[in-house]
Amino acid sequence: GTQLGQNNAGALEAASGDTLQINDSATTNSGNIQVAGTLAVDVSAFTLIGTGTVTLAGGTIVGSASGETFHNDGNTILGTGAIADGSGHLALDNASGTIEASGGTLILDTGATVTNAGTLEVAAGATLRIDDPVIGTGGTATIGSGATLEFAASDPENVAFNSTTGKLILDHASTFSGQIVGFTGDGTLAGSDQIDLRGINYGTVHSSYNSSTG
Repeated sequence: GTQLGQNNAGALEAASGDTLQINDSATTNSGNIQVAGTLAVDVSAFTLIGTGTVTLAGGTIVGSASGETFHNDGNTILGTGAIADGSGHLALDNASGTIEASGGTLILDTGATVTNAGTLEVAAGATLRIDDPVIGTGGTATIGSGATLEFAASDPENVAFNSTTGKLILDHASTFSGQIVGFTGDGTLAGSDQIDLRGINYGTVHSSYNSSTG
């Protein structure tokens, strides 16, 4: 496959079935890297620098061997597909960039942890599913109109609803430690934001009322 160099100011593509190989420790990207195939990290630590974009068009970013880390330092990674393949080969550090699901479903499945001090976004109508525990401080997550954000493991992120029809799914609600803002709607399911607490056994939930305190 093609190799990604230390600088990209134009347009690069890993077409469906093709692999764009990363052998350098850092790349400054001010252009666009289109991935319909595979972007393969083959160094122990790779840093993507700059303000460019990586457009996932159903493609995948993977680690070629165990113990590798992808540091996103300023780029916007957006689209549909997957970051990592659940093998544990590639850890993800979204240091100061943006990872955005757009146009469909984007899955983060490193098999390790996701460190986020940047921004996780779900564009209108899209789905972002994060299968790994999220760690780090200062990171945020935003949910657009008709969009779904699912945390399948623990998460400290503050989550903001940007519209009235977003959905937040917490597979293990007891491990969520962030704040939720912008939760609103018209009182109907179709016209309101939704939070799905999948980790709660509602059969064990009890309510109480104190008449003296309301």
